[in-house]
Amino acid sequence: MVSQFVGIANSVGIMAIDGQEYYDRMVSASDGWHFATELETMAGLVEMLQDDINAMYAAKPNGSFARAQRLTGIVAPSASAGVGSATAPSASAEELEAAATIEAAEAEEMAASEPFGGWKKATAEQQERFDMQKALLAS
Repeated sequence: MVSQFVGIANSVGIMAIDGQEYYDRMVSASDGWHFATELETMAGLVEMLQDDINAMYAAKPNGSFARAQRLTGIVAPSASAGVGSATAPSASAEELEAAATIEAAEAEEMAASEPFGGWKKATAEQQERFDMQKALLAS
């Protein structure tokens, strides 16, 4: 049953394994349910967790600024999983130029916010609203 779930997950692009190679190297306790408290077993558990963490960072690096964005120039929804022949139309020169302008503005904004640890500085209006809300909560 586990192999079926792993197969389903892999077929839709989700990383999954059953972990059997890790469990085979571990020693079971006398109750047959828990792992024995032995150095080799603990080392196996640590190795399994480290491999899990490394796989997760490979899938989505820490601090990734990647985010889902709507493609411009596409009216219909993109193809469903399993439909291999669907293609999206190419972007026009105007759309590429607009995207480059937006990307440059975002890069400039991030560079301006760098002294604040990557966070944007609040505008005067935002600061005033924050102060008002803080005063209301304090009263």
